[in-house]
Amino acid sequence: MVTRLSSTSQTIKAPISVRWAKSRRADITSLKTPSHSRRARSIPSTNDPPPPGWAINIHNTNMSHSGPRLRTNPLGWRLPPLTLLLMMTTLLAPRPARGAEGEIVPQDAERSARAPWDQLPPVDFSIPPYARFLEGVRIVLDPGHGGDGFIPGFKQGPTGVREAEVNLRVAMFLKEFLDQAGAETTLVRTRDWDYTLAERAALGNRVHADLFISLHHNAAGNPEPNYTTIWYHGPPAASLAALDASHELIFSVGEAMRTTFLIANPLMDDRQMYNSGFGVLRDLKVPGLLAESSFFSNPAEERRLADPEYNRREAHGIFLGLARWAAKGLPYAQLQEPRSQVTGPRPEFRFMLNDGLQDRRGWGHERNYILADSIAVRLDGKPLEFAYDPADKSVRFRAPSALAPGGHQVEIEFQNAYKHHNLHPVFPFTVITEDLLADRVICIDPGHGGTRASDPTRLAVGTGIHEEETNLKVAHLLHNYLEAAGARPVLTRSVDEEIGLYERVEIAMDQGAELFLSIHHNGCFDPEIDTPQVFFHGDATANPEGVRMSRLLLAELESLLGRSAGGILSDRVIYDIGFAVLRHSYGKIPAVLGESVFFTNPIGARQLADDAFLDAEARAYLNAVIRYFQHQPSTPPSEEPGKPVLERVPFWEWVREEPPAPDSWREHLTLAQEWLYLARNLRNLTIDRTGTVLRPHDVRIVDAYFKGALYHLEQSLRRFPSSPRAASLWEDYAAACDEMLDDPRAQERARVARQRLVEHYPDSPQAARARSFSPPVSGNP
Repeated sequence: MVTRLSSTSQTIKAPISVRWAKSRRADITSLKTPSHSRRARSIPSTNDPPPPGWAINIHNTNMSHSGPRLRTNPLGWRLPPLTLLLMMTTLLAPRPARGAEGEIVPQDAERSARAPWDQLPPVDFSIPPYARFLEGVRIVLDPGHGGDGFIPGFKQGPTGVREAEVNLRVAMFLKEFLDQAGAETTLVRTRDWDYTLAERAALGNRVHADLFISLHHNAAGNPEPNYTTIWYHGPPAASLAALDASHELIFSVGEAMRTTFLIANPLMDDRQMYNSGFGVLRDLKVPGLLAESSFFSNPAEERRLADPEYNRREAHGIFLGLARWAAKGLPYAQLQEPRSQVTGPRPEFRFMLNDGLQDRRGWGHERNYILADSIAVRLDGKPLEFAYDPADKSVRFRAPSALAPGGHQVEIEFQNAYKHHNLHPVFPFTVITEDLLADRVICIDPGHGGTRASDPTRLAVGTGIHEEETNLKVAHLLHNYLEAAGARPVLTRSVDEEIGLYERVEIAMDQGAELFLSIHHNGCFDPEIDTPQVFFHGDATANPEGVRMSRLLLAELESLLGRSAGGILSDRVIYDIGFAVLRHSYGKIPAVLGESVFFTNPIGARQLADDAFLDAEARAYLNAVIRYFQHQPSTPPSEEPGKPVLERVPFWEWVREEPPAPDSWREHLTLAQEWLYLARNLRNLTIDRTGTVLRPHDVRIVDAYFKGALYHLEQSLRRFPSSPRAASLWEDYAAACDEMLDDPRAQERARVARQRLVEHYPDSPQAARARSFSPPVSGNP
């Protein structure tokens, strides 16, 4: 049936409906009649015709009009003109805006109340209820750059605002918010100092962070761009857990800062910038991302970034994104079987999966939602079949065949109902057999002993645990593992007693030991340092077996303890004649001394109180021993003469009076970098590319600047010769000597410095460059 309504010539743009009684309805979105006709436009109806005598009700948002009772007839039915006119007048009349309390607001005021997007609204810096799920989450904040303020224009906006300072302020504010929510937050730097990318990543690995965030601000040659980007280390499948957090941050940061410039995809693969990605993300073994919140090259944004309150706004935006990320659950897997991570050749595994929500004990927590289709298991990188029990959320699988002795790893990945991925999917384990190390005699030397009362310097900060106690615990664990593998381990001490250094080596020699392992934990005056170090005796080229075992042990310590940025070092880095136990065993037994943790670092000290951590350390020594004997050791070198091959670089004669110096090795490092920058800039003005001296009167000034740099380099090395930056300092030292213009001893000093790199820091990138270095041709600097 076609329903016809009488109307004047009008257009009704508001949605209305024609309703019969009993709620039968025909929707009308627009009515229009020609001016020469009083008959309404025909409108198809999806309803049955109204029964005779029923009323028609016409409704829209602000009116309800009942027309007079009309009766249907075969020709249709009509509304009275006055009724329809009243209806259209009401619909088309503008409605006044109303305020929050219902008062009428003038139209001009209404328009002004709708602020543009880039106008910053007031911020409520309170902690939302869902932020409580950040409690206990380990987050490392890395304020990008630092220590570069002496370089004019470096990472600075149009008026000189430094990115490094902005990054640090944002990080400090963000830490305050996270601490209030109960997160375990660690800052890479708290001062304007330079840290290498490897050092930054090493902290995230050492803490075993649930998330590592490198905080940055961007720049472009064009002053207009201003948008937020989040970078992950590609491919995406390798950064699944980090991408979960990125999905929240990309919007919360942009909303907080009201960035206006848009790009198609604000989530970026770091390989778009560099083939191997960003160094700080590439070296991470934990979920990590790099945030570029806005562009300091944009003049308006630079002015805002200079305001601490704006930095706080940015930090709060990041905080809200992290809180939403944590609120959706951080899944994890728990190893149930085998009980020990040292197993037979064909182990069977059982893991319990937790969606990260179950532990909150809320209503329905027992459901433990796991997306079964998302579960994947890999053994040493290869996919593996498994059985999943949805009732108890357990995954079972077994090695398909006997595994080779040594270290292996299982990876298990899955998602919860929010499609969040588990944070730490890797589980290492070690395979041994009863005859793996049959009759191998290995000497285990727990360092120190019997000096608890007389030597208070070896106490772990914050815990009071003594180093010699921890050394003995690891030694006993390693002793048991070696026995299970068929070896004959020998302990230089089994209780807390003092044993002479030479006596320890004599015990090993009397038992016919084939390998000597001295177990230690390190300490220094700088509480920030905590990297694994393994020492061999003498020069690297003269001690190949000591170097080989050092490499194997360092690799296992970094792998099983989640550490990085460590190094193998000659014991002559510390003492001219080396360590007594290594020196006395040299030429008789291959020997190394391991320092896995710095007990003067708060994080390292806490880990030494963790039995699981000590067990992993013992397994690292076990794996290294297995790998060492899988290849036939070469004959130990003959005993060396008493005098070292390399002498220490002497204190320079030109330093007549030592100026007041900062106490920290890092401060000397920063001062050395400033002197080098000034020296090289002045050198470029003094000579041309062919080596021709353009300004002879500046030659002595150039050399004086280089000598200032050399002084601070030596001061830093004297204070901490085994620091993570020591090799780079020796490289800078050699380069500075090469660039001096009129010092007859400079070239010899450069040669000795490079030889020291090769012999004492053999696996460092600086040593590799030193081996391939060709001295400049005379007369062509």
